[in-house]
Amino acid sequence: MCSCVRSVGNLQFSNSPIIHSAAELFAYEMEDEVARKIWFRHWPQHLAAFLAAQSTTCAGAVLGWTSPVLPTLRDVTPEQASWVASLTPLGALLGAALAGWLADALGRKRAILATALPFFAGSLLTAVSRSALVLYCARFISGLAIGVATTVVPMYSEEVAEPKLRGALGVYLEITLNVGILWSYVAGYAVSYVWFTATSTLLPVIFFFSFLWMPESPVYLMSTGREEDAERSLRWLRGAKTQQTSSYTTELSQLKKTFLTEKDCSVHFKGRLVPRLADFARNISLSSPTSKACFIIFGLIFFQQAGGIDAVTFYVVSILQDAGTVVSPFASGAIVGVIQLLASGVSFLTVDRLGRRVLLLTSLVSMCLSHFLLSLNFALKETLVDSKFYSWMPLFSMCVYFVTFSLGLGPLPWLMMAELAPTESKEAIGSVAITFSWTLAFVVSKFFGSMFELIGSLLTYALFSGMCLLGTIFVAFFVPETKGKTREEIEKYFSKDPNIKTLTIL
Repeated sequence: MCSCVRSVGNLQFSNSPIIHSAAELFAYEMEDEVARKIWFRHWPQHLAAFLAAQSTTCAGAVLGWTSPVLPTLRDVTPEQASWVASLTPLGALLGAALAGWLADALGRKRAILATALPFFAGSLLTAVSRSALVLYCARFISGLAIGVATTVVPMYSEEVAEPKLRGALGVYLEITLNVGILWSYVAGYAVSYVWFTATSTLLPVIFFFSFLWMPESPVYLMSTGREEDAERSLRWLRGAKTQQTSSYTTELSQLKKTFLTEKDCSVHFKGRLVPRLADFARNISLSSPTSKACFIIFGLIFFQQAGGIDAVTFYVVSILQDAGTVVSPFASGAIVGVIQLLASGVSFLTVDRLGRRVLLLTSLVSMCLSHFLLSLNFALKETLVDSKFYSWMPLFSMCVYFVTFSLGLGPLPWLMMAELAPTESKEAIGSVAITFSWTLAFVVSKFFGSMFELIGSLLTYALFSGMCLLGTIFVAFFVPETKGKTREEIEKYFSKDPNIKTLTIL
């Protein structure tokens, strides 16, 4: 009797159904074993990045606080409400400016842990506040922590991650930020002001004691000459049971080559922020690769904020109240928060699978349509058309807006900043970009309410829609695709090497 033969791995089996099934089972078991080994090696990196990002859960709770609370504060004037909302990004602006120095002076881990204190103090002051002045102080103090957290957490996540995991780990910041916003939307709707603000003080406490056990960044430890500590940290993060694990030893050797001596480390890391910013400013040229990268990075950040994300986050309940949604505005805010969080999870799965341009263009077009629908809603209200024909518009447009922002324009400008910025200018560009972002956030959130009084709701949302349309044009003509490209390919693209055509603008 003749029999066919098939191989599985390096073994061969006959075509008998029983043996065939056994061969498949063996193959599946081998695949499962490989998957288990990969997970064992990767989960410490995910855990460290996720727990570090819990500080941005606290940040999200602070940012989302205004939406359910401001409409219920009867003693607060519209002008005072605008300051309550905008003092947080103003504090974040100062916190971001100090974050680089704190990350070098204290280390990444301790700088992140230090944010727990202002988060706790801000929540406590908010809970006991009896005047607008105390509320101003609370919001500004919390903003300081937000600025530090949103600057140092991505730095820590990048330094603890393997290159192929940086995209996935970087999305944790967006996910946990949305968890915090959802917490405020739901808790602010479900419980009283006192209980809402009192329970919010628990978030920084939980964050502090969970992240306390995580290792310091091995890059930072090596940069400060603590080679043995860096080795232990890297071994734990890579799931290396022994010091002879090949991937672990290779990466450790690369770290050692980067920071050869303690003297080199001190020059590279200590007291570097101001001198490197000055050097960056002196050497910038409009035709240089750095200038071209900055044009794209700052353009994306500008349209991220000009699309109104912080204003909409701070005032979503008030927006839905004014628009006349069919569902309770407070319940609608909670629904929006849930959908935004789910969208962040989808972003975690798609950021390293779909192209950056596809996600950015989809995000901006959808945000443009969302603002247009809101503008159309107010136009229909002014014509006295029966609201039952368009009462679905406000909630639908807000859901689409937050979903598509979380998929594209939310996380991608920061991810692309890490990809596009030249290595020698990355820190300077990052510091300026974060400062620029929080400056725009302050301006937009401060004058959002004034825009309603000056030009009305219809034109306000039409203006935001127009900014998203301009952002779409900007991405279509100027932003290259960077998915799967190495740093060398990206740098050669900006230097216009005629032999390299790896990045495209379709």
